[in-house]
Amino acid sequence: MIVTGVLLFCGDPRCVLQQYFLQGQNADALLAGLNVWLFNATVGRKNAEWEIDGETPGRAKAAAVVSLWWLW
Repeated sequence: MIVTGVLLFCGDPRCVLQQYFLQGQNADALLAGLNVWLFNATVGRKNAEWEIDGETPGRAKAAAVVSLWWLW
């Protein structure tokens, strides 16, 4: 986000790259928000049960992998 944010302030405000980076940032933010919402709407509701069972559900592990994938 830092790299693309800096490129948004390039010298030419009508820079073609600026539009693509802004769209990429917006898409990443939207997908990250969707990921959080989906986690909280499905697996996150049963968070209290994880303490009792002592084992993290497979769906939670899959959500973690998807969340970490966005870092690449």
